[in-house]
Amino acid sequence: MVSEMSQSTFPQDLRYRFLQRTIAKEIYKCEAPVFIEKSMRSEINIIKEILSQPDKYNLSTPIAHVVSREPDFITYSDACLEAAGGFSKDLKFWWNVEWPPSIKSLTLKNLRVERRCKLSNKLVSINLLEFLTEIISYATVTVRFLQDETLCAQPYPILLNWTDNQTSQAWIKKTATRTPKGKALQRIICSLVINNTLGIKVDFIQGVNKRFS
Repeated sequence: MVSEMSQSTFPQDLRYRFLQRTIAKEIYKCEAPVFIEKSMRSEINIIKEILSQPDKYNLSTPIAHVVSREPDFITYSDACLEAAGGFSKDLKFWWNVEWPPSIKSLTLKNLRVERRCKLSNKLVSINLLEFLTEIISYATVTVRFLQDETLCAQPYPILLNWTDNQTSQAWIKKTATRTPKGKALQRIICSLVINNTLGIKVDFIQGVNKRFS
């Protein structure tokens, strides 16, 4: 069935949809034991906590965070292997942070070639640093808006963050399947988004087109 689906050129036809439903049911009914690794267990625990406390956690999403509309706040952020920073003209703030030595020592710049394969699971990639930069900007605007809600008349404002990294852009909405560190950062952004009146969207801007003044 999986093979037949992969060969289909019409994902919306009845046969394709039938195969999709059948595969989903077979997976759901499967009683084979599986190993729950550390990151998966952490994600399951988050889901369990949220679903078990509907009075504490909002299980719906404001439509203002879903529909296509102009953002209320705009931030620009960027990272390198040494530091990161961001700013917002709308909210009149800027931030910058130098990565601690424990992070710098695990970047591609500072790992010797012969150590990269051995420490590939510990490597801190530029994608991770760019993603963390997006999270910091989102957290900053969240705090700024909580301090002064008069900054926006919209009860559910949207932040648009511009980044020059397409991987970190995708990670805001799409699971980082290949990196445990990326998943860990996504758990942080999920914790920030839950019950947050501020929504976030990320768009891509080529580095050569950025002009800061």
